[in-house]
Amino acid sequence: MPGKCGNTYRIAPKLSADPCNVLEQRPSGLLVARTTLAGVAPGSAVGTARSVDVDVQAPDPDACPAVWTIGARLTPVGGEVIPSAALNLLPLAAGVWGNIPGMSFVAPEAGIYLITADVSGGMTAGAQSSFNRLTQTRMTLNGTPINGSLRQLQQLDFFLTAGQTMSAGENASNSATKRVTLAAGDVVAVQAEYQSTTGTAASLSAGNPLGSLLTWQKVSD
Repeated sequence: MPGKCGNTYRIAPKLSADPCNVLEQRPSGLLVARTTLAGVAPGSAVGTARSVDVDVQAPDPDACPAVWTIGARLTPVGGEVIPSAALNLLPLAAGVWGNIPGMSFVAPEAGIYLITADVSGGMTAGAQSSFNRLTQTRMTLNGTPINGSLRQLQQLDFFLTAGQTMSAGENASNSATKRVTLAAGDVVAVQAEYQSTTGTAASLSAGNPLGSLLTWQKVSD
């Protein structure tokens, strides 16, 4: 500001030492630091650590000190499906895999998923002297088998002496759990098949909706 005799004076502001004060004197003038809060899109991360959802609660306009409340919570995507119907294996040839109807899901976002497939099935054999069937299940990723997911579901076999016959039937269940890295849009499905053709099966199925379930949970990016 102009002073006497044309002199110019710079008046230094008096800054309060109050801890609520964020003003800072810089050579070019007073500075108030500005804080910008930003998050990341679901399914992404700013580092290699597991991503979380961050909740931010702003302070009241006149609060002093201005306290921002910040919290984090895990909100991983996941879900479960029950087969819409059991897969009838009788029309399939031995060794041919078929998808269990409705026992699949599409990954909503990229990441590592913990996937569990619980499958129940049954088979019956009418009166005959010999019979042998073995059923198996597996998970697939976009149609390709997932290593480590193959499980035996059940086996029924009997061999009698000439002239003797018997009928038999049984139900069984299995379970497989895998950690699988998925991209958004990947399809995970559960399949079943049977081996051996000795004898004639009256019924042969896998994926009974009352006892089958496919669950998935994202556990990491």
